[in-house]
Amino acid sequence: MSRRDVLGARIFGWSLLVLGAGHLSTAAAELGRTPDAATQQAMAALRLAAVAMPGPQRNLEQLMWGYSPLMGLMVIAFGAAFLWAASRGAGSLRSLLWIGAGVALAGLVISALLMPLPPIIGLSVALLGAIFGLTERGVAAPGRPAQ
Repeated sequence: MSRRDVLGARIFGWSLLVLGAGHLSTAAAELGRTPDAATQQAMAALRLAAVAMPGPQRNLEQLMWGYSPLMGLMVIAFGAAFLWAASRGAGSLRSLLWIGAGVALAGLVISALLMPLPPIIGLSVALLGAIFGLTERGVAAPGRPAQ
């Protein structure tokens, strides 16, 4: 495990912790806000649309309110796992960074197509952290090992 792996994992982990905490705080703030007329109308329409999935019957409004905090918690957990692994030297950080890079890239594409700026920025930083941890520095100078 190199220092570069550890730093890349830390950048990745902290960017996801900040992104997830920001998402949870934004979702919590929405609960206390009085929606405007257009938002009230949209939410009423979501309540009318049933979700066709096994299990308890839910509507799209419930799905949105359930998905949002769950996503924030999962992003925090994913970031915390990277920070834990980086601090403990657990397993191969390189393998973990490849997984993180793939997830961050997929999330970035989805975010770029469908989401506002905060997840685009957060996932971009996470992806750059993973890439930084995965890339090796150039050719070693004479008499010095490559890092």
